[in-house]
Amino acid sequence: LSLILHVLDQATDVFAAFLFFLEGEIVPAIFTLAFVFLPGFFIFCHELKRICAGKSNIFKALGYLILSPLWAIVIHLYSLFDHRYLESALYYKTLEGFVEASPQFALQLALLFKGTTPKSSQLVLEPLFNEKEDSTVNISALNIFGRIYQPDDQQWFGYVHMLSVVMSFISIFITAIMFNDLQPGRGPKGTIVKVCAGIPYYFSTILFRGVGVALLICFVRYWGGVVTFGLFFMNFLSALAIGDDFKRCCSYAIWSLLVPVGFNRDPSANLGYSKISLFDEQRIELSRETVTDKDIERSKGRVKFFLTAHVLSSLIILGVPLVGTLILVQLQPEIYSARCVFDLNVLNTVFLPVLGLALAFSIVLGRPYHRLECSGGESPSGNWLV
Repeated sequence: LSLILHVLDQATDVFAAFLFFLEGEIVPAIFTLAFVFLPGFFIFCHELKRICAGKSNIFKALGYLILSPLWAIVIHLYSLFDHRYLESALYYKTLEGFVEASPQFALQLALLFKGTTPKSSQLVLEPLFNEKEDSTVNISALNIFGRIYQPDDQQWFGYVHMLSVVMSFISIFITAIMFNDLQPGRGPKGTIVKVCAGIPYYFSTILFRGVGVALLICFVRYWGGVVTFGLFFMNFLSALAIGDDFKRCCSYAIWSLLVPVGFNRDPSANLGYSKISLFDEQRIELSRETVTDKDIERSKGRVKFFLTAHVLSSLIILGVPLVGTLILVQLQPEIYSARCVFDLNVLNTVFLPVLGLALAFSIVLGRPYHRLECSGGESPSGNWLV
């Protein structure tokens, strides 16, 4: 599942960047492609640290950076036949889900909302929710490697671009469940009830945060980046308050932009992948993290604090600017109607109800998910949110 998701997500994102480039949208193409290689940049930085310790070399680090998408596929294929590579494969999928798919989901949604998309995508979007009478898409034939694609054929390119957005959402969603609930030896044991409670909680949280950030980028442009930094900084302070070091705080702050991550991890646990000797099978058992009663008790406080901070950041840091933006758009429709490809009435009829329900479900489901996450021993103490 991890391998299939990685291939589909990376392939559709690269195809979207290729479409941007062909139609002259250079800046979106650069950002889309940069996010594809962003996980490799994190591995590159990790290898630089190993170089300073004399355990790696610059050529290997550059190989991780340049061939990051292909290298992740190779590690996944190795893990299918040798479980010693499983930890590395899951770590690559974690980076791809949280570091690449999260910003990619918000970026591509914002580009769809703004109309700064391949014209083939506009052919798909226009009949769905565009009520403007003069909203015809002027599209010409496209030459790709010597083959001419007419407008009717280019509509399929639009479906692929839409699929890239869907795959980014699925990648974040599945990675959150795998990282928080399903990986063995990570915090309290995951149960089917806990996973069933986490599915709607993660779904509603990702939907609210991803669509909310995309709308802010669409209408208020650079101020959307300020709000995104506020979400990052709130996550950083939350991780710092529950005992994580600076490196882990930065990682969890980036990973938790759209969905809470790492709240059930022991601060002393290994954050990334661990190299295992090919000849020492006993080290495999020693490298697995064991969970004790003390770890469970400590996890309860971490989970409550981090989930509470995550809900508050959704309400205050993202929710308040989002409501203010929606009000501003309604007060000055003549200015903001040119910044989106859809009719402004869609904000009231579609986006506002969907975001409101998503935020409500995220808040309501936070408390039961917290109790299931902290299962074991006495019932965990909560607060008015969790």
